[in-house]
Amino acid sequence: NENELENNGETVQEAFDHHIVEHERCVIANEKFRKLLKCREKLKYKMPQQPTEKRKMMWKMTIHN
Repeated sequence: NENELENNGETVQEAFDHHIVEHERCVIANEKFRKLLKCREKLKYKMPQQPTEKRKMMWKMTIHN
């Protein structure tokens, strides 16, 4: 029976469930990362190329939101 198979103290079903949860977390993290990259690209076109205090502050605000 597949549910009786164990590896490192967990059944195949438990291992599969953990894998699914980890995969979902990776997908969410990837989506957040893509949004940050989009924001960064938009800021490149809107902000002057010289690093000013205002630009640094806006970049920090983008990362933390």
